[in-house]
Amino acid sequence: MYRDMNGATKKEQHEVEEMFSKMENQAQRVFRKITKALEDGDKVVCLPRSERDLIRKFLFLLKFRGSMFHKRFYHEAVENYWANDKVMFTQYMRDHGFTRPIQVWLESLKTIMTLEMDPEREWMEKIKKQMYSHDANWLIMHVQGMYMAICTPWNPDDEFILTDNSYNVFEGPNHFAQDIQTGEVHGVADVNFHEFAPVSPRLMIVLRNFLLPVPEEDRDPEIREFRETMRYTSVDDTFGVDTKSSLKDLPIRKARNSYSKIVNGQVIRVEGEHGCYTKDDKFYFSLFPVGRYHVNKLNKILLENSSHCSRIVFGSQASFLRTLEYYMTAPKGITGCDADAIVVQLGKLDQLMKEMGSKRQSQWFQFPSPPMLSGEKHEAKFTAYHQYMMSGAEHDSSFPAIYKAFARGAGSWLKDWEQASRMQQLRIKIDSWSYQYGVDEVIRNRNRNLLLQMYMLLPPARFWLYMKRPLVELLNNPKFREGPEDTFSKVQTIVRRDRLNHLIYSTVENDINMKQNPELDRWCYATSRMEALESYLITSNFALKLPGIHEIEKLAASMESLILSTNTHKRPEFDDPRFSEDNKVELLTRVMVRRKFKKAMSARLDEGLAESLKAVLFTYTYPTPPTMDDRE
Repeated sequence: MYRDMNGATKKEQHEVEEMFSKMENQAQRVFRKITKALEDGDKVVCLPRSERDLIRKFLFLLKFRGSMFHKRFYHEAVENYWANDKVMFTQYMRDHGFTRPIQVWLESLKTIMTLEMDPEREWMEKIKKQMYSHDANWLIMHVQGMYMAICTPWNPDDEFILTDNSYNVFEGPNHFAQDIQTGEVHGVADVNFHEFAPVSPRLMIVLRNFLLPVPEEDRDPEIREFRETMRYTSVDDTFGVDTKSSLKDLPIRKARNSYSKIVNGQVIRVEGEHGCYTKDDKFYFSLFPVGRYHVNKLNKILLENSSHCSRIVFGSQASFLRTLEYYMTAPKGITGCDADAIVVQLGKLDQLMKEMGSKRQSQWFQFPSPPMLSGEKHEAKFTAYHQYMMSGAEHDSSFPAIYKAFARGAGSWLKDWEQASRMQQLRIKIDSWSYQYGVDEVIRNRNRNLLLQMYMLLPPARFWLYMKRPLVELLNNPKFREGPEDTFSKVQTIVRRDRLNHLIYSTVENDINMKQNPELDRWCYATSRMEALESYLITSNFALKLPGIHEIEKLAASMESLILSTNTHKRPEFDDPRFSEDNKVELLTRVMVRRKFKKAMSARLDEGLAESLKAVLFTYTYPTPPTMDDRE
């Protein structure tokens, strides 16, 4: 699979193959143990931790060395690397001296195969330092975020099939979109509820995602809340709250173990067992009998993903024909990156079904992927989110606290997050479809503004969550949850309710503008600031005299009156035809109010908070040019 005659040496290739062969022999001994238990009529097979961990690592290697990863890594140059982590991957290659993607692949394979998975799970931190962290996290999620179950057909006439990409197949929702600008179809989101590893026609290992319910664990309120929150952010927020797994009723459960038991439906520690995991722990895997309905569903998922397979292996023709008819006669909608290849494969399977004697009619139809404005923005969003997830847990505690401060006891986190997601989806849909159908830009801008004005009427906590999303979409920012707009959660009691969302909006928009165009954030200290101001007059819609803070509105009105009465804005140093008189008055008002801000707010805010609010207001909300006295 990873043989490379041009770049990686024969020694490296041979080394990887030798290492994998040894691990395969070790794993085969465990698989034979499971197969023998089935042949002996046992309902449970016991695996010590070492064997359980070996199988989990081996299953990931089968996935990681499969066709999907071959397509991802097998390139002559990094410029041809196409996955949505390209920015991070390119940086990793540069930092570690790799010149070709396949070199990273080979090194990662060796690192995983030599990994010692200690019971204390320290390996999870070590592996992220030893290989490309994105793939290290994929390994961790595969091993720790999914549990293993073993299935066998209840009916002796039924069998599982095997495709040569079985280990790269998952069951779960996925979304595709067509880039309007390039015409290319991209995968934009997916969730792996289940993954599969056929062992024999009578045995299949199924991996189930921890996002799905585990009744005996969910009796614990904290575990249940954590699972529901993770499910919402991973699934419901993207695909909708009604998203279900097609295998949700597959009759499997987590393996039991030697250090816990179930009492009254809840998992508790066995008396005398300490709280640590050890190398002597044992796991008891049930051999779950599944009926024909689920055998067909499992085989169907493998057939759905067989468009790039070279082989489909089965034992009994009668069993395979039943599965094939089940798949081919069910209505199927085809879309996504591989839609054309899938249609070709369906034609081949239809011909095979008829050659095997079936008279039944196949069903499928093809439909286009929905539009999206930019595939590059999706890649940037992926990069930003991944970097945030790797940036540490210190941000997690502050984010809910800020939300609660904005909500002031009246909001529901999940409801507001869901509504913020729908607000974003509505905005994107309106913009994408109007772009696709050639709606005039003037009308598109009007529609955006109307929608924004409607959103600004919503509770501040929800609007704040909504405004966080552009930071993910538009910026490669590892701390996208933190921003200057968060300061308003601490001072909202002095801001009129009808102006709070305006402050949040202006602050976020200007923050984004500064980060996307850092050269615009370079005010000069020259006597004439007109050239600097020309590049940064982006806030005329938000005059300082209406911030919703009584003291500042009063001060701004006074300073504006003073400027007008003394004609300060008409001085020679401000003589520039590119600026209206209103623009000059506004910017001079900001400069003068900033000088007197802390004194004006001294009765309402302590000195530290007043300084923080001043920094946010005059850097982001109402960008204000520096003056000579700012340097003191």
